[in-house]
Amino acid sequence: MIDSHCHLDDNAFALDREAVFERARSAGVVGFVLAGVGPETWDAQRAIASMQAGVRWSAGVHPCVAARLETGALGAALKTLPDCFAGHAPASALGETGLDTRFVGRETLPQQVGAFEAQVELALRLGVPLVLHLNGPGCHGRALDLLRGAGPLAQGGVVHAFSGSAESALAYVALGLSISFAGTVARPEARRVHAAATAVPATHLLVETDAPDLALPGASRRNEPSALPAIVDVMSALRGVDAEALAAQTAANAAALFGPFEADSGS
Repeated sequence: MIDSHCHLDDNAFALDREAVFERARSAGVVGFVLAGVGPETWDAQRAIASMQAGVRWSAGVHPCVAARLETGALGAALKTLPDCFAGHAPASALGETGLDTRFVGRETLPQQVGAFEAQVELALRLGVPLVLHLNGPGCHGRALDLLRGAGPLAQGGVVHAFSGSAESALAYVALGLSISFAGTVARPEARRVHAAATAVPATHLLVETDAPDLALPGASRRNEPSALPAIVDVMSALRGVDAEALAAQTAANAAALFGPFEADSGS
């Protein structure tokens, strides 16, 4: 299994990060994508990717970070972002980027949109996939308009922790993007997410934990990649397929998007 989106560089794992990796591997998780949220995370992500087996990472400026940065600081972050795709253990994807109207005020949308547009343009120029965070009213429609206007997304990408409608999910798939589902898919009341999870073609399906966030219902507040098998089980039940087959398919999809997850450190 591949956890296509987690934050194991987070301080929540500072005291037992190695044990977290060991628990995940014991549960059958062999690959991890560390998702970047801003300049303060990039060095730590690169360091972990250079030391841990089966780790890839993405570098980007999260919309909530873009919303709070001063214009000069945001510009500086976007200017240095290409450096993440060079050197030892380079980033494999650009993101998280996108839009958020749930956790930050709508008055910050112009700044979010500007950062989003700049990062989409950079991903196209560098030829790397996008990792998208889209959360809150109006975000999916606006993001789809922006992505359609940007032109063909040759390297694809993923909308992570998807919480939109089946119609929105299929609209992203039509643009060449994959859809990733996290612990929210296990919530009994999440009917819209369930519908999307059954609508996405198997070839465009990913699974993730978003650790340390989005823990499964009733689980510890700190989420871990070792919870990924439970998400796979929920997804397989929703889709009416074998769990091992779904795990293999989503792992193959992750490798096709981010590159192979090597068995040795420094991948």
